[in-house]
Amino acid sequence: MKKLNKITLNAMLAVIAVAVSALEGFLPVLSFMPPGAKLGLSNIVSMYASKVLGIYYALGIVLVKSLFVLATRGVTAFFMSISGGLVSTVITAILLNKENRKTGFVGIGIIGAVTHNTAQIMVAALITNSGVFYYIPFLVLASCITGFVTGVLLYILLKTVKIEAWRER
Repeated sequence: MKKLNKITLNAMLAVIAVAVSALEGFLPVLSFMPPGAKLGLSNIVSMYASKVLGIYYALGIVLVKSLFVLATRGVTAFFMSISGGLVSTVITAILLNKENRKTGFVGIGIIGAVTHNTAQIMVAALITNSGVFYYIPFLVLASCITGFVTGVLLYILLKTVKIEAWRER
């Protein structure tokens, strides 16, 4: 794939990630989810980018999405977004691009969600106090649910959205 094509595709994916993140804010709060927990649907875009384009492009999407969060929800939300996004994107990119990987898309989605929430808890502990660590079991359970959903959707996305038009002929 030509570099300009990669940059263009990455820009489109970043816009999609921001739009999905914004739209996700309009979804009703699910009663079984801990307060503040979201499905993390926009994280599918960065996982997709890390598989199709590479980790640096995916990290660019995380940065753009986090800057959107900064502009719309403030500094604390930015630090939560950037910490969770960077850590989970690096981990999922490694797992997605590992040769002979044994972890499926659902497992990678769950691992990504757990690492995302773990990084956010660390930031929350720095901002507040260590009492937030009691929230971990609830977030791990939520991560299993949301990671399952994002893993399945990533699998479907990778199987159905072909980028052949972007490849060099």
